[in-house]
Amino acid sequence: MKFEIKKNILTKALLLTNKTLLNDDLNQSFNSLLFDVKENEISISNYNNNFASLIKINQVKIYSEGIFLIKGKILIDIVNNLNNDLILFEIIDNSILSIKTNDFTSQLNLLNSDLFSKLDFEYKDWVNIKLNKNFINNLSEKISFFTFSNNITNNILNGVLIDSTRLKNKIEAIATNSYYLGYIQDEYIGENFKIIIDVKTIKFIKVINDISKNENVFYTNGKKLLIKDNDNNLFMCKLLEGEYPSVYKVLEETYPYNFSIKKNLLNNSLNVSSVITQSDNSPKLEIIINKNQINLIAKSNEFGISNEKIPVEFSNDINQIKFILNLKYLNQMVKIFPDEEIIFNFISNDRQICFTSERNKKYKFLLLPIKQ
Repeated sequence: MKFEIKKNILTKALLLTNKTLLNDDLNQSFNSLLFDVKENEISISNYNNNFASLIKINQVKIYSEGIFLIKGKILIDIVNNLNNDLILFEIIDNSILSIKTNDFTSQLNLLNSDLFSKLDFEYKDWVNIKLNKNFINNLSEKISFFTFSNNITNNILNGVLIDSTRLKNKIEAIATNSYYLGYIQDEYIGENFKIIIDVKTIKFIKVINDISKNENVFYTNGKKLLIKDNDNNLFMCKLLEGEYPSVYKVLEETYPYNFSIKKNLLNNSLNVSSVITQSDNSPKLEIIINKNQINLIAKSNEFGISNEKIPVEFSNDINQIKFILNLKYLNQMVKIFPDEEIIFNFISNDRQICFTSERNKKYKFLLLPIKQ
């Protein structure tokens, strides 16, 4: 096997494969790249427990065909640091990969390619779904925050439900850990689908999207998600399987009371409260609502107390009401809120608070109060 390739072309391909490489000494396949050199094309594949990639290179001069398996990180580090633009690769004695430029030579030990499992990237009859870059960014930067983060990878609440089957020409995404919930709705034209994606996969998809200049194409069979980029490179991801909790009823509730508050004003107050409660494992914030103001009270046995009054206007007359909220959850929700004006919607002090925006109506964030 022998081929010659420009450094920038190979570097771009290796950048994509690097997203699925793992530093795993127990399974060599997870940190290795399989090169399949054919007459007019090179395919580079890699996989781990969650992701797989198949990268294709056409801009290459191939002298002879062949297959080889090599440690991915070593090859990537060498190629990235070469000073010459043209690189010659050649297999010697079926066990050594020779790498040459005008002023550099290297010989790397190859791995047994028989140990590399055959990857199936067939997606015929899969559903072609539409996930635009803006929607993926919102999933990664906002909605995925609401998942239940733990090390149990198959927990449904570790994932985000994405559903286009419920509302006509709409796509919905929901994430919850049962204490708070994030929801987004967007326009959708395409084949209907319903999948659950874990946070790692969402971040992986965002990385691939950020590298691609144009929108990628997505396919799913309900168990896996396949991404096809503009250069026909393929990326496979596992999906979470199971039934996501039914939460649409709580999303459609009406709220008799609401008030709005500036995000920066609330954020500053919550930052002060966080300083007061920094030594608490589960910091709490007491919110006392009166007719024309709210009091934000934070208490700590170690540092003391803070009490800030913020004037607000209510939609309806209301007697005094008190909420106790998880300060950490509220603080993080406010930081990722998509508008500068936050509307607090509520029913009573033992029911969820719904955070909405007049300008960005597609978002809803929900937070349960702590029982008093």
